[in-house]
Amino acid sequence: MAWLADALLAAWKFLRSFVTRDWNLEDYPVRVEYCPDVLKRWVFDGHALRTEYHPNVVERQVRCPPWSDTWFAHVINWPEMSRFGDSADVALARLRADFAEWKAAGDPLPRPGICPLLLESPAHRIAEHPDLAADFFRRVFNLDYGQAWVPDDADLRCFHREAINDRHVDKILLTYGVDVSDIADGPLLAIFERIVAFGAWSGPR
Repeated sequence: MAWLADALLAAWKFLRSFVTRDWNLEDYPVRVEYCPDVLKRWVFDGHALRTEYHPNVVERQVRCPPWSDTWFAHVINWPEMSRFGDSADVALARLRADFAEWKAAGDPLPRPGICPLLLESPAHRIAEHPDLAADFFRRVFNLDYGQAWVPDDADLRCFHREAINDRHVDKILLTYGVDVSDIADGPLLAIFERIVAFGAWSGPR
């Protein structure tokens, strides 16, 4: 089971993180997933997928959105640290470059294996939209909402490393038919509330 493999790998990397504080990407639980071209369409579906072995990572079958490349590399429990690529090596290289940029900037590194997201921030209001949040994270970010703490002040930039939000604003428009370009720099909560206010969300899909 993929979730169990992820949990075990994350736990192992967490324990190993106490040996040294100079963490590199190899010290984190990394997963590389293969997304075949047949899934490059405007829906998620359940086609059987091919998985391939790549050294030092855990791989599993995945349903992938149409705006991705073929491979998806990311750090388990660190949603912001993820990149797509045309091959496993390209996706992993992009992820490695993002990690190096993060580390060089002096940004604090989360401990391997655990979620780094603003654990002390309140999440009361966003918790009022659990089904929408789960759907939104799956369809817009290709992430599992249940695997991260999402506070009320979290915004789109918390979950991607691009310079602007335009690509994700387009995804939201395509997915929910709601234009959020004027509030894209604000909290996700405001985006959720607009989706609900416009009647674009009626329950799990």
